[in-house]
Amino acid sequence: MPSISQLSKIVTSLAFLWAATGFAQGDTKLEIIHADDLIYDTSNGITAKRLIGNVAFKQDETFMYCDSAYFYSETNSFQAFNHVRIVEGDSLNLTGDHLDYDGNKKFAKFTGNIVMVDKNMVLTTKNLDYDRNNQLAYYYNGGTIVNKEENMELKSEKGKYFPQSKLFHFQKNVVLVTDEYTIYSDTLHQNNESNISYFYGPTTIISDSSTIYCEKGWYDKNNGVSEFIKNAVITNESQILKADSIRFLTEFNLGFMFGHVEITDTTENISVFGDYAENNSKDSTSMVTGNALLVQQFDSDSLFLHGDTLFSEFDSLHHRLIRAYSHVKLYKQGLAGKCDSIVFSESDSLIKMFGDPVVWADGNQLTAEHIQIKHYDGKLQWLELNRKSFIVYESKPTHFNQISGKNMMNYFDDGKLKTINVFENGKTIYYATEESGAEIGVNQASADDLIILLDSNEIKKIKFYRNPVAKLTPLDQVDEKTLKLDGFKWRVTEQPKKPKDVFVW
Repeated sequence: MPSISQLSKIVTSLAFLWAATGFAQGDTKLEIIHADDLIYDTSNGITAKRLIGNVAFKQDETFMYCDSAYFYSETNSFQAFNHVRIVEGDSLNLTGDHLDYDGNKKFAKFTGNIVMVDKNMVLTTKNLDYDRNNQLAYYYNGGTIVNKEENMELKSEKGKYFPQSKLFHFQKNVVLVTDEYTIYSDTLHQNNESNISYFYGPTTIISDSSTIYCEKGWYDKNNGVSEFIKNAVITNESQILKADSIRFLTEFNLGFMFGHVEITDTTENISVFGDYAENNSKDSTSMVTGNALLVQQFDSDSLFLHGDTLFSEFDSLHHRLIRAYSHVKLYKQGLAGKCDSIVFSESDSLIKMFGDPVVWADGNQLTAEHIQIKHYDGKLQWLELNRKSFIVYESKPTHFNQISGKNMMNYFDDGKLKTINVFENGKTIYYATEESGAEIGVNQASADDLIILLDSNEIKKIKFYRNPVAKLTPLDQVDEKTLKLDGFKWRVTEQPKKPKDVFVW
């Protein structure tokens, strides 16, 4: 006759056999694979099987393990305690302290010290739900994910993981830390298969070289492509970049900016605006087009420069060169200009104008085939006219003081034109006045070279060099229609009078 202990083991074995065969019918039935002991428990008014020691369940191809469990056959569910683990294939391994599992819904509710391992990724949290039907795991009381291979750590208050598609959704106080950068975001989606990150809501990305802000964007690590959308701002040591969206191609060192572009050089107090921009960080060149505008701020004034296209590059000594092409206009207080193209040199503070250039300064209109402007700290120093040089000043309506020559050097003092040096074929027409300001006649003079001294745009003295000729004619003996030097053209209607006029062509 068998002993009591032997009978107990036989009964237990038969009970396991019955449970295994009884609950294995259908895909959703839980199977009890193993337990050291089984006890029937009716203490709570509900019949349950209490499984103790090395407990193992199976449903479909998923295995679940724990130290002990209450199994409810009527509802096809169980509660598991201590060293709880769910294993799916060779990729997903989920452990925790406690598990409520509904076999009909295939829904697992974990609590305690939860660890989920999926290949190189490890998730730790205190609460996690796992919906096997929909292949979805999510936590809602804070979680941390570590990927040692990528040396990455991510924290968020809420998170969802789709094991089949390897897709993560993180929400609320998301912090992603890698060797290269740290991301703070409201919402972050990460696809581990494609290695693409998507961020939504206010997002800040901090690296050693820059800080990026946007409210929507994505980063494709495999292809080195990223895009920052909606109020995108990138700040580095010397620049602030803003646009509706900013895209980078890391492999090619290329950046593209779309919509409401604003690039600010904080060291030079220069800002560039436009609709579209490109930047090559390898050779430090950039281009801005579409309502392009450059603004350089000085202590008490600003320079506004517009062209259809603006280019920025650096010379061999790493000094910035800014070029503007087509429909170029500039404006600052006391100075305005118009031409087809312009070059601004940071190293020597020179502005070079080409293509039918005209400058308005201190009430004077200056034209030539090529014009150079020297300014320092926002103040005009000198202005050089090369070939077909011409200066016009309207003393009174229809009365034009004129100076022409091959080349001219014009010197300014505190923004006022003081001295004009005319080289080769110098000619002048100006209205002579009395001390009261009344005009007494027209003075026509010429010489090979001239030096003209002015005060408040009134010619005070002319020095003639080689072959001087001068003639003063009373006003009543002058035909004003003939008082025009060759090349005269009054272009005041083209002059920008305020900053926004630089866009008017």
